[in-house]
Amino acid sequence: MSELLGIYPTWYVPQIGTAWVMGIIGTIHVLASNTSVGAAVLFALLESRSVRENKPEIMQYIKKYGMFLLVFSYIWGSVTGPGIWYSTTVASPRGISALIHNFVWAWATEWVFFTVEVIGVYALVYTIGKIDPKTHLKITWTFVVSSVATLVLIIGILSFMMWPGSDRWYLTGSVFDAFYNLNFAAQLADRGFLMLTSAAVVGSIIVAAIPKGDPLRRDVGQTVARLGLTGL
Repeated sequence: MSELLGIYPTWYVPQIGTAWVMGIIGTIHVLASNTSVGAAVLFALLESRSVRENKPEIMQYIKKYGMFLLVFSYIWGSVTGPGIWYSTTVASPRGISALIHNFVWAWATEWVFFTVEVIGVYALVYTIGKIDPKTHLKITWTFVVSSVATLVLIIGILSFMMWPGSDRWYLTGSVFDAFYNLNFAAQLADRGFLMLTSAAVVGSIIVAAIPKGDPLRRDVGQTVARLGLTGL
């Protein structure tokens, strides 16, 4: 019996079970993280237009959105992220151990990109109007690349949890055969479209706060709407 139970204690949540706890925390985290990646793409599109057409007023919209992002995605997201690790570790310690060992370098790479992403979003928001526009645009695109890279790496790992690797993985045990599994492309497309839609929803709320008659409302609103339609 002890061999079946292992050396880890059993964690059970009455009424709802451990899976629901992980699901609730994960849903909040995914919404926050997906909105962040979609917002990064939106920021790059808007700021490129701001620099190209000399419309500095667009940057004020980006700053308002960015302040919301810091609270929603990088505070709530940072709280629920460790929450996922804690809940999954106590719910399925052997499973998480196997996941970490199989993808140790993928996790390490993801954490590097995530560090760049967090530094990038703070630099993006707090240097608006304080540095050269072209230099600031480079910061924004760095934020985009690191955000998308983080998302892609996470999708490869999480999709493996739903379908453990391609057929070759059972023979090779290779991290690449595990990463590029049968669910990878579908999840990449699904979450890619979701991130654009969720970012557009939040962006539309911020656009609605711009006074009617302000040209900025129309300019930014059109870009946000196109992004949302692309996600749909």
